[in-house]
Amino acid sequence: MQVQQEISQKKNEARLGKVYPVLVEGVDDEENFLLTGRLPSQAPEIDGQVIIDNAEVQPGQIVPLKITGFLEYDLVASGQE
Repeated sequence: MQVQQEISQKKNEARLGKVYPVLVEGVDDEENFLLTGRLPSQAPEIDGQVIIDNAEVQPGQIVPLKITGFLEYDLVASGQE
């Protein structure tokens, strides 16, 4: 698990500052003021997700979002500036 976590962090770090299409899924399970989504490469219940911060989006939309941070397996993204 530690090796996989290191690989995930390197991949996520490489995404910082880049814009990707994100499918907006809905409200975050833990923080109901945040939305979550997925990149085309992220499978539900297998891969991490994108935590959407500071973007006016609706569930079901596919929107370009800028990756602004990351956690162990998840990405953090916001609307383009």
